[in-house]
Amino acid sequence: MEAKRARRIRDKQRMKARAKSVGKARGLPGNYDLLYDHLCICSGPCCGNPRRWYGEPTMQERRFFAG
Repeated sequence: MEAKRARRIRDKQRMKARAKSVGKARGLPGNYDLLYDHLCICSGPCCGNPRRWYGEPTMQERRFFAG
């Protein structure tokens, strides 16, 4: 079993690597290590909250009303 601290460190390194690849793919300049905790750069209709853009219920609300 992995220690909690080791898991957090491993997850942080994984997120930093993903932020670097996403940042380079989108052509963002600067230090990618600062983006690792905020990978959702876009909050537009394709990535954002459906309630904000279309007035639709969120996925969590749809699950609640369905069950």
